[in-house]
Amino acid sequence: MKNLYLNKYRRESLRRKNWDYGKICTYFITLCTHNKISFFGEKINGQIELTRVGEIARTIWFSIPDHHPHITLDDLVIMPDYIHGILRLNANIPHSTKESSKRFQNPGKGSLPTVVGLYKSSVSRESRKINPDFKWQSDYWEVIVKDYNHLKNIRDYIHKNPEK
Repeated sequence: MKNLYLNKYRRESLRRKNWDYGKICTYFITLCTHNKISFFGEKINGQIELTRVGEIARTIWFSIPDHHPHITLDDLVIMPDYIHGILRLNANIPHSTKESSKRFQNPGKGSLPTVVGLYKSSVSRESRKINPDFKWQSDYWEVIVKDYNHLKNIRDYIHKNPEK
């Protein structure tokens, strides 16, 4: 359900209300460009030819563990207008229990929402030097990977994605 804020509709968060995004877990995430604009590349004969913006997105993705050593990267596919990636938080991230943090739903430094937010802002900052129109869709999709079989199915899906 959408709520009004300043007479505008606001979509509710896609994040799970009672989930700790700072605990050890593997996530499959999808990040989309605004209005499905093909900023990242072009599909040619079942292969993705990345633009400079796509190269930036890939380079920054692979630098995530340099800034967040508790994260391990798994698979990644960059499509013309979205990115699928698998990442794992390998350590529990403590988060503040102060009342103000609860009120503003602070996910905590190093948590999935914080890491994704930093990734998106880094890609935006660098990409706008090349293409000032670059913009992400707000928010992102995540799937909590349940077990190895689930992970294997997601990896298969990612690998076959450019062929679709």
